Amino acid sequence: MKQMKIKSPIVLLILIALYFSCNRHEQERPFAQLETTSIKVDESGLTAFAKVIYLPKGDPILDYGFMYDKTPVLQYIPDFNFDGIDVSLGNDFNGDIFSGRIEKGLVKGQKYYVRAFIRSEKWIAYGTAISFTSKGSSAISLEKLSPNDTIVPGDFLSVIGKNMGYDSRNVSVKLDNIDIPINSINDTVVTFLIPQFVKDESKITISNRFNDQKVNFVIPFIPAPEVTNIKPFEMADGDTMIIRGKYFSRISDWNRVNFSSNSRGKIIYADKEQIHFRMDAASPASGGPTFRIGVGLRKSDRVLFNYAPIEIHNFFPKEGANGDTLTILGQNFFTTPGVHVVSLEGVTWGWEVLESSNTQLKVLISEINLFPDVTMRTRRLRVSTNAGVTAFSEELFTYK
Repeated sequence: MKQMKIKSPIVLLILIALYFSCNRHEQERPFAQLETTSIKVDESGLTAFAKVIYLPKGDPILDYGFMYDKTPVLQYIPDFNFDGIDVSLGNDFNGDIFSGRIEKGLVKGQKYYVRAFIRSEKWIAYGTAISFTSKGSSAISLEKLSPNDTIVPGDFLSVIGKNMGYDSRNVSVKLDNIDIPINSINDTVVTFLIPQFVKDESKITISNRFNDQKVNFVIPFIPAPEVTNIKPFEMADGDTMIIRGKYFSRISDWNRVNFSSNSRGKIIYADKEQIHFRMDAASPASGGPTFRIGVGLRKSDRVLFNYAPIEIHNFFPKEGANGDTLTILGQNFFTTPGVHVVSLEGVTWGWEVLESSNTQLKVLISEINLFPDVTMRTRRLRVSTNAGVTAFSEELFTYK
């Protein structure tokens, strides 16, 4: 056999240049090369295999594994591996061949695509997408609920089972067909917040976006709030009442203090066993003031309390006539002027209260024609409310 000779120096130079160019390309190749080699499909899922053809030196592997979906357009998105920490094999890559197991989210008879991937901080490489028809996969299953006896709006409910999934964007939680945000998820536990307004025996449905299989269950019993103790028993504007009991919501705004009168205030702290309520504007109520605690759709029994007794410490001027303004200093007045009645002792008809605070009343003195005898017009001041709370001054006031 004759040896081929290259006679043209130009051809020789071209061949030499191509050789060194290819050799340099092999040495400086910046990206990995990867191949999805084969798959094995069975009744509980899929095993996929891959081989690394080329791996650059000096680039630590951050993640590798497999991804799958109903479309062949499969691209890696960090923290969203197509329901996939079970198809992510971590960063401890060692060797040229690896495999991964997929055992959830596969609907029997559905066509899917799977491909391998490997990535560093600088690059990502993909294998070819291989199609397959699923024979089924492990279904979502429920083992228990935590807590499993009673629960209150604002509590977290954990559903413990199998094959839940790893990404909240792939898993759906519905309460009576209304989507509920997922707080945390892994393959065995899904945790979510019980909404504020939830009905008794509401049904929860958990499903995976890849899987037609679902799990349904009824939420635990939701009791009405109960009040066991209040301090102080007597309240005035600005006071804070500590209400103790159970089945309150840990979310302050989800609790309500509903008064039998027009009293108003604000919850400044709440947990499941106590509520701190500040009275901003107390309002008397006939028959004694009461309140209820409301949480969502449920209310406690009525709780009786009392308003702190009115006290008169001083007033000025000590005498006055029609049209004058009288200032009364004291304690535990109401901030609503119209609930007060100010008069002389023994007179049922009262003067108009112009302004009121917890410690002061400003009163417009009007004409009184009930005392023809001038000596009868010097009496104690009387302050009462439409709830029957009454106080008298120690000093005497003279109506001129």
